[in-house]
Amino acid sequence: MPPQQPVYNPQPQMNPYNNVGYIPAPANYIAGSGLICPFCRRETDSFPKKSPGGVTWIWCFALFLFTGVCCCIPFCVDSCQDTELVCLTCQQVKARS
Repeated sequence: MPPQQPVYNPQPQMNPYNNVGYIPAPANYIAGSGLICPFCRRETDSFPKKSPGGVTWIWCFALFLFTGVCCCIPFCVDSCQDTELVCLTCQQVKARS
């Protein structure tokens, strides 16, 4: 009976994203800088700004109908409001979610 060959398992592959979901960069992203602003045409960073949107007003109306008093709560909760990315240079809204 021939001697049995040892079984070698391959080394585990390292995850370059450190087990964090990979988010692809947008088409107008330049590495090492921010997004190109469509208004001022510069490579700038942006900051998030919260503003009341449709969801905020729907919750406000629903709370007004059912409680009458607590209709201002959605304006204090960040998850009810829309997030806008504002350009640092020209103060225009780049993206809204």
